[in-house]
Amino acid sequence: MNYWPRVRPVLFVAVAATGVVVSAASVQFQSMYKSTDAASISFFGKKVAALVISKDDNMRMGAEEALAKELTALGMQGIATYRIAPKEELQDPERAKAWIQQRTGVEGVVALRPVSVDKRTTYTPSMWVSGYYNTFWGYYGYGWSSVYVPASTSKDTFIVVENTVYSVPKNELLWAAVVETANPKNLQMGGYQRMVRAEVFRGKFRNSYEKPQPFTPGKIEKVSFDLNEIAHKFAKGHRIMVQVQSSWFPIVDRNPQKYMKIPMAKESDFQKATIRIYHDAVNSSNIVLPVLND
Repeated sequence: MNYWPRVRPVLFVAVAATGVVVSAASVQFQSMYKSTDAASISFFGKKVAALVISKDDNMRMGAEEALAKELTALGMQGIATYRIAPKEELQDPERAKAWIQQRTGVEGVVALRPVSVDKRTTYTPSMWVSGYYNTFWGYYGYGWSSVYVPASTSKDTFIVVENTVYSVPKNELLWAAVVETANPKNLQMGGYQRMVRAEVFRGKFRNSYEKPQPFTPGKIEKVSFDLNEIAHKFAKGHRIMVQVQSSWFPIVDRNPQKYMKIPMAKESDFQKATIRIYHDAVNSSNIVLPVLND
């Protein structure tokens, strides 16, 4: 059974100037292409990279995570590209190739590239039957004035996104389309998650930067640190997710998960680790957010 064609309408991500990502249930196709080899290639059960080509890192990472989630739901191993390669490597084809193809064994890439954001004025039929347009001299006087006809025009924002699907081993384009959606802020967010603020903190410095200390397995310890402040409004109905992890490669260097000088770590030093976050009456993990009035 061939599952690859199901990639096609999975998640066309419309990217607004504010970084909004929406599930495009009402997008319009401007053009479409399908390779003759597409039917013979299946990504089912294979690694497929979700790539969003944008210099807005927050939007790119959030959109790649959303797309990777959709690909995984269809039976592929969706993986966000920012988790594969450092952003400094992505803009050079040869260096990106080493990370995406040679190091991770990715079979396919689903790429999204924002093309344009355009504001348009739409004239409604009521415009032409108004008193300003139905006679020449009426229009003549209106045309030289700055008179506004209520409810005769509307202004809309149109987002155009280029969507491509590639076979990495064949280095071949399998499917492509350019899609357009209007007023993305009016559409529902398709389960979109966006990182608001993140920070890296080495646990061995939890008590002192001058005297690092290792963790004792099984011992509950308090780790407290500050995130940089940011002015962000959580709208009604939004939920806050807090993610704690012991590695953030390739954003930062790999973590061997043991107490040592990380730059000195050898491949044999890297190991798995389990992190437990406690939230009970005695050990109440929490995040404190400052609140500003509008």
